[in-house]
Amino acid sequence: MTPLALVCKPSSAIHDSTPPPLYTKFAMRAHFVASTQSSSSSFAAAADDDASDDDVARVDAVFIFIFIFIFIFVFILVVVAVAVAPRFARVVISRVADVRLASRARRVSRFASRSAARRRHIASHRVVPVAPPPRTATRDAMGVCVRAATIDDLHAMQRCNLLCLPENYQLKYYLYHALAWPALLQVADCDGAIVGYVLAKLDEECADEIRGHITSLSVLRTHRKLGLAATLMRAAHAALEEVYDAKDVSLHVRVSNEAALHLYRDVLRYERVGVEEKYYADGEDAYNMRKTFREGEARAKVDGDGDVETLRTRVERMGAGAGQKSKKKGTKR
Repeated sequence: MTPLALVCKPSSAIHDSTPPPLYTKFAMRAHFVASTQSSSSSFAAAADDDASDDDVARVDAVFIFIFIFIFIFVFILVVVAVAVAPRFARVVISRVADVRLASRARRVSRFASRSAARRRHIASHRVVPVAPPPRTATRDAMGVCVRAATIDDLHAMQRCNLLCLPENYQLKYYLYHALAWPALLQVADCDGAIVGYVLAKLDEECADEIRGHITSLSVLRTHRKLGLAATLMRAAHAALEEVYDAKDVSLHVRVSNEAALHLYRDVLRYERVGVEEKYYADGEDAYNMRKTFREGEARAKVDGDGDVETLRTRVERMGAGAGQKSKKKGTKR
């Protein structure tokens, strides 16, 4: 068929005619490629959907497994707690009780050790005085007697101190002396009124030997120049040597107090051993004076015949006389 015939041929004839073989081959190949690509894309989409479904299913399975595991674990814990709780509670309660008992035992032991240490300290520092020998309080011509002080005399002693001396003490200081060294508080009693006193003690800083110290000496102005200060000091000396077996006694006196210096140095035979600078609150210096007891000096007393008689010998003689009197009364009956 010529080209002209093809051109002049109707369209129906053209459409009904078969294409050339080459065109058909290429068209079929293109169609196959297109169909293959479309099928592969559809297969890929389907595969992706299947993979996503598998992943979701797998995640759900993991969550379900974890939930089941947690549930089983909690259930086991609850069962164990219910089974062990009473025993654990008993153990905890017993342990708390043991801790409380141990703490209380430690407190009691600590208190007991402190009490024992306090008792040992008091026992080691306590000076148990020998009961002072009975002595008869003698009155002089003015009606003044020197005697051992009592608790009832402390207020009067403090009043005498406030009236006469610039160095004043609280009432508890006098009470401490009265309880610690009752034999070393001597007062001058004039018809029930305290007109003078001496406050002495044992030197607490000296642990090697027993030494006395005169803390305060005072006499009212209305009763001075009567020898009361010397009498009070001698009574304190006698108590120190007789009751506490002291070796010496010391005191401090103002450097400007000439009357006191005359009493201590010339009358009572004290010796000056040093000077304490600015000893008093107003800045004045003080002489440190000391008196060493010679054997039986403070205890010696001259009787009516002029013989020297110690206080202990006199007490023994008085006791022997009382015994003889009681025997005579028994024989008379």
